[in-house]
Amino acid sequence: MNGVKQARPAPGPGGRRSARAPGGVGRERIDGADCAPLLQRSKRVPGVQERDRAGLAAGVPPLQRRARAPGGAARATGVRPDSGRVVLALVLALVAVPEVVPAATHAGRITVPPDALVETHTLHLGDLAQLEGDALLLADVVVGEAPDPGVAARLSGNEILARLRAAGLDEERIEYRIPVGVRVVRAHRELDREELRSRIEERVAQWLAPGERLGRLEMHAPLRVPRGEIDVVVEDVSRRGEDAAEIRLAVEQGGEALLQRSVPARIEGEAPRVVFRRGLERGEMVARGDVAVEIRARDSRDRGAFSEISQVVGRPVRVDVEPGQVALRGHLGAAAGVRRGDPVRLELRQGSLSVTTSGEALENAALGDTVRIVNRSSGHELSGRVVGHGRIQIAF
Repeated sequence: MNGVKQARPAPGPGGRRSARAPGGVGRERIDGADCAPLLQRSKRVPGVQERDRAGLAAGVPPLQRRARAPGGAARATGVRPDSGRVVLALVLALVAVPEVVPAATHAGRITVPPDALVETHTLHLGDLAQLEGDALLLADVVVGEAPDPGVAARLSGNEILARLRAAGLDEERIEYRIPVGVRVVRAHRELDREELRSRIEERVAQWLAPGERLGRLEMHAPLRVPRGEIDVVVEDVSRRGEDAAEIRLAVEQGGEALLQRSVPARIEGEAPRVVFRRGLERGEMVARGDVAVEIRARDSRDRGAFSEISQVVGRPVRVDVEPGQVALRGHLGAAAGVRRGDPVRLELRQGSLSVTTSGEALENAALGDTVRIVNRSSGHELSGRVVGHGRIQIAF
């Protein structure tokens, strides 16, 4: 009887041999030269040679080869002629029919790609990986957090594996292939200024005065937000002057705050404005009849406008102005303490001596300025400092 002879498997790619289980069922071996670095786990099935070595360890004699003698007669090698029947019986008892071992099988498989596009902020295994069999039971395991919308980040493969093991991964039953690093990109869409303005206009109104409304949003680029249903919450509005504000926003999805942004905005509306009723030349003093109060739409060019007539009367204009023009702070000089031709009270002081007399201002002057005046009693021209409305202090 011929002995059972094992065929040596043919070399595979790269000089490696692929192991073949009895019965002709092949089992694939992953070649590290053909794929990226992986964290992987698969079962190893013992072949015939391993079982032979196990038999030797247990004291079972190895299978004897039978050589064919010349003339067709068979002779046993290494066995005495009178023991041939004993050897034959032993061979028939031990190796008459070789045992067939089934190929390796797994209860599940996890395959994580090197790149992933995700929708949610909290990452679950099912968001990244292809799951098969019992591996589907691990789909809800949290493996990390996604970056902001439109931003890419790297997720560690070792961290993913550590979280799976903590969740009860059975590495003897579930095969896994996990790259050393996974590039995760958060899916997004762009929210332009018009769509954003329509979402927050009513919510901003509670921070504005009556008659005011939200104007143009000063956005340099669209706002990147997650795909799907979102809610834009106005957390605060900080005024930056009469016609400007800073709006702090929060973007939420499913009740979870995903990102915060501050957006500059213009504030529009109507407001009282002091306007010139007639044209004035540089150096003229503003009289009460020269101006009026009108309700005008706010304009970014009207910064420094006045809202009350008392704020401008008695002040000299520094530039020529036209009828209907809004009075601005840059148009007017400091409020005059005296005007040319006005009667003034002269206060003469020297030490503890104080003398008061009357005089007349020869020019316009504001509070604190030096002005020329004439003493009505003597007709002498003097100079003094304006210390109050119609009051000139003269020092000796």
